[in-house]
Amino acid sequence: MPPPSPSPPLSYTTSPSLNAFSSKLVEFRATHPPIQHLIAGAVRELWEETGLRAKAVKSVVGIAPIAEPMPDDPLEKDLEVLYDMLVFRADDGVWGKLTVWVDVESCDDVKIDKDEHVEFAWVTEDEALRNSFRDGRKLDFVSEGVRRNVLEGFRLWKQENQGSK
Repeated sequence: MPPPSPSPPLSYTTSPSLNAFSSKLVEFRATHPPIQHLIAGAVRELWEETGLRAKAVKSVVGIAPIAEPMPDDPLEKDLEVLYDMLVFRADDGVWGKLTVWVDVESCDDVKIDKDEHVEFAWVTEDEALRNSFRDGRKLDFVSEGVRRNVLEGFRLWKQENQGSK
């Protein structure tokens, strides 16, 4: 068993566009573990699952529109988008996946939690669009919804960078 992780870093800025995902502590604790709000939970998960430290939480990343026919994928069958959150209905309940754009202190030393993930990769937008790495290896996403989530992140990043010029 690995040694316990140090306390996650909790000094970060939050964009006003994320206010809808902040809940009053009393309301949130009534139905969730004792974390301040969903954004704090995302920052904690980033730290626990990758070792990366958040510097700024920029925005929620929704899902890109469908550009081609959807594959016959059981994970997509009951996929729903609700307030930029992907909602999955499964035998064991209803799950929500909120993706946030986070600037991190450094990307140099990713340490994935082997109990949570098999591998990770830094990918380009072109690689995500083509579902393959530059060297020809296949790039597998958990689902088409996750791939569209990644593509929306690239769109938001380009939008911000074009606006700052």
